[in-house]
Amino acid sequence: NNIVEAVLDSVRFNVADCMDKLFITWGFYDNCADTFLLDSATQVIFIADLEAPIMTCQDTVKTEDLFGTACQEFLGFIATAVDSCSGIDTITNDYIPSFTQLGFSVAANFPVGETTVTFNAYDYCGNESTCETIVVVKDVSRPFHSLEGEIDIIIPPTSGMITININDYAGDIMAMDECSNPTVIILDESTLDFGITVNCSDFPGNNYDDMVHISAIDAAGNIKDIPAVLRYLCPAGLALAGDIETIQNEPIDDVMVKISTDSDSTMNYTNGFYLNDELTMGNNYTISPEKNINPLNGVTTYDLVLISKHILGTQLFDSPYKIIAADANRSGSVTALDLVALRSLILFSIDELPNNKSWRFVDAHYEFDNPMLPLSENFPESMECLNLTESELGMDFIGIKVGDVNGTASPNNFTTIDTRNEEGEVILQTNNVLLEKNKISQIPIYAKNLDEINGFQFTLNFNSDQIELLNIENNILEKENFGLKFQEEGAITCSWIKKNEDKISSQNPLFYLNFSAKSDLFLENNLWINSKYTSAEAYNIKNKIYAIDFLFEKNDVDLISHSDKVLLFQNQPNPFTTSTEIKFYLPQFTNIELQILDISGKTIHTYHTPYAKGIHRINIDEYIFPSPGVYLYRLITPSFSASKKMILIN
Repeated sequence: NNIVEAVLDSVRFNVADCMDKLFITWGFYDNCADTFLLDSATQVIFIADLEAPIMTCQDTVKTEDLFGTACQEFLGFIATAVDSCSGIDTITNDYIPSFTQLGFSVAANFPVGETTVTFNAYDYCGNESTCETIVVVKDVSRPFHSLEGEIDIIIPPTSGMITININDYAGDIMAMDECSNPTVIILDESTLDFGITVNCSDFPGNNYDDMVHISAIDAAGNIKDIPAVLRYLCPAGLALAGDIETIQNEPIDDVMVKISTDSDSTMNYTNGFYLNDELTMGNNYTISPEKNINPLNGVTTYDLVLISKHILGTQLFDSPYKIIAADANRSGSVTALDLVALRSLILFSIDELPNNKSWRFVDAHYEFDNPMLPLSENFPESMECLNLTESELGMDFIGIKVGDVNGTASPNNFTTIDTRNEEGEVILQTNNVLLEKNKISQIPIYAKNLDEINGFQFTLNFNSDQIELLNIENNILEKENFGLKFQEEGAITCSWIKKNEDKISSQNPLFYLNFSAKSDLFLENNLWINSKYTSAEAYNIKNKIYAIDFLFEKNDVDLISHSDKVLLFQNQPNPFTTSTEIKFYLPQFTNIELQILDISGKTIHTYHTPYAKGIHRINIDEYIFPSPGVYLYRLITPSFSASKKMILIN
């Protein structure tokens, strides 16, 4: 017990990465003899970092698809790690879509559902640890549907009854969900008037509309309530029936469906569904749909742009129905002649397509041998039913609007779908020049920002009471780009698509207008663009549709300063409802008289006042007029007199 140990020396050496040797020399002391013993011992200790870093990350991140349509949500979170020995070398994660390149941080769009992100931390000795964050994005958006009109339920004439299975009509309802398919369809049987089994004896006549409620439920449990009409149809005997819809499953109105046997007749047709239930067993029947109205429905210069790309092979159509629609002259091929025919239609130079009808119809069950060469096939545009022995209730047709290759035609003949993007516009411009009476004025029409434009169309209007259009001079645009059917009423139509050889520049006029004025006037307010006949729109290289505007680069103040004549301008607005403004220019101080007259020449109001040189405006309120109608206003000075028309409307 009198011998105690003591450290005489210690030395630490690095012998490998993350490994040291510690040498400790021990001595021994004799307390009784008060002296160190001659014996000593050396202790060797190996020191190594074998311990992984300590990581911390969120266990679970939960959120909702707040926007409801993107099926994803943007989230950000981090992981941390510490190591008391060698320190943290790096942290990584396995979520590749992250916007950040920092391994300890994730900032990314996460899809609906559950996603696991794994973080790995490494110390300088290669020890590794992991942790996981589970991201849960909940789908809160409801399903959607494309049900339009009624769901036709045909009750077989042999039994006179049917048990409704709403899933048999899923194609009519087209319930879908962008994020959580599949979608289940459930019919609320309590809303059925006659229960789940319907007999023809349950209602008078051969059809009945039943207002019901249908629910569409996606895989996330979101519910969309769909009010619907089940139309029960009871054929009296053997029947032929079918739907006639666009490729987008929209019912086509105003189709005449012919049924041919020994004699021709037409079939009952409502909301895209035709039916004839008085047919004779054993007869042969041919069904032929036809629609030949409103040939311009859905046809614009944008269709010419797309057809031109198909012809050149730079952007081929992806559907046989688009190729059939592009064959405007029904020649069995898509060529530049189809562009000529459609442009003539857009310009109102022709009223209908040559050798073709507005719509073509193809057997919906027909499969093309080569969908990219449909015009080389004798595809069926009618259906035959030979030796009829039982009802055929699915004789469906797909309708193709000729000339409309981008699907904007309205199947109900009302308005064309508006695809215009108001973020951009094309500017046509010219100077606001003074047109002198009985002199020919050449007006160059320029365009800004046409570099990325593939084509445009518009109606160009001019005040035919004040100016006469003598002719249009070609430059970039040529004679074929203009329609002159409405020239006498002050409108010309225009349709243009860019050719490779066209040299587009804001300094190079598109075309020239040669006008003769009936009195001295400025061009502004006498020339404008609208969609009166041909819609005003332009098409860029990214297939966006822009508006077109017309601007005058110099205003009348700049020009009038050079005039020594009295000038009377057209009132603005015209027609008007509550008030309008009459503007005039005086080259010197003078007294004026402004008369307001009815169409017979009777004065109903007069303004007397002196004015200095310059532009002046007089505001006219509707209360001075006895009733709506056409009126005159006349400006009189000692050396000048001129009149113009104005129109007051309700």
